[in-house]
Amino acid sequence: MRESLGVHRAMHLQVVFTYFLAFFAETLARNRNTGEALGVVTEAFEVMRTTGQRMYEAELHRLKGELLLQVADGNAAEAEACFLRPS
Repeated sequence: MRESLGVHRAMHLQVVFTYFLAFFAETLARNRNTGEALGVVTEAFEVMRTTGQRMYEAELHRLKGELLLQVADGNAAEAEACFLRPS
């Protein structure tokens, strides 16, 4: 997955890139790589801001909220804000 995302980055293929990043973050989270998963979600939000592709925005907020709840010093209020954020 990392290699494939690297190819997409190198070729500047931004079509549904946020979806691939979200999927990668989910995979990292399932393997208990929560910190790295949060970094990938942050990257996905940046891609979303720069490209204007917002079709996975709600999913990214949900995912960020789930990840924030998984970290030991997670901020429940910040996670809740992710879940309640209007699209």
